[in-house]
Amino acid sequence: MESDVSKHQISMHPSLLAGAQAMVVDSNRHYPRHSHDQYGIGLIHRGAQRSASGFGRVEAGPGELIMVNPGEVHDGVPLAEEGRQWSMLYFEPSLLHELASELELPFSAEISLVRPVAQDQQLRQHFVRLFRRVTCVRQGQQTQVDEAARLAAEECAVTTLVYLLSHHSQARPLMPVSATVERVRQRLADEPLQAPSLQELAAMVGVSRFNLIRSFNKALGLSPHAYLLQQRLHLARRLLLQGHKPVDAALQAGFADQSHMTRLFRRQYGITPGLYGQIGSQH
Repeated sequence: MESDVSKHQISMHPSLLAGAQAMVVDSNRHYPRHSHDQYGIGLIHRGAQRSASGFGRVEAGPGELIMVNPGEVHDGVPLAEEGRQWSMLYFEPSLLHELASELELPFSAEISLVRPVAQDQQLRQHFVRLFRRVTCVRQGQQTQVDEAARLAAEECAVTTLVYLLSHHSQARPLMPVSATVERVRQRLADEPLQAPSLQELAAMVGVSRFNLIRSFNKALGLSPHAYLLQQRLHLARRLLLQGHKPVDAALQAGFADQSHMTRLFRRQYGITPGLYGQIGSQH
């Protein structure tokens, strides 16, 4: 539902846990189809939304948890004019993969969170506790205090993510795709700075350009061009977290200029690249 009055407030918090970002969003914005290169888990505090997921369309309301996998195309549409408010934690895939390996799970490298919306009181309690621990950054405190808080955040993260892996994950590709689509997807993911023409991609897999667009869209929910832009945004995000300036991140990620990256970055993440890098690189 589109509102005549636009409301979009997002607060990104410094995180004590390396490889994790925390934010709170209060918005009636309609998020277009996009994906992340991280695992995400969030909690709806107020309002409700409908969204696409790798498991079909779902709805989430107050007290429900939302989850997303790396590469899973999704969107977000508020169900009422006032919008919805939710908190979100994003985790680098390596955090879950390392834990799964420690637990000797057979699918440590192919983890799929299988519930885009969940009603799980224990996980909700884990999440609330972890969000509080991860965002417990006290400015000006002594190093010993900061490190103690960091240790508490890491302990809480391990407990939460182990529960998540044990109860809400399995080894299964989100959306099995044809060899044709997978080959094109892999080409775009491996070389996001080298944009091929549609003709080159179609010739590579031996199909017409129209059939390539149609099959790619059907399998992944994005066109080849949109998928390429997603890969560049993911690269820019990682560069920003490494401390690169937005102008440098834009050029290194393959964007024509900083303004182009900023426009796409704000549409996807709801925050400017500069602010994202400033807050996200604080550990």
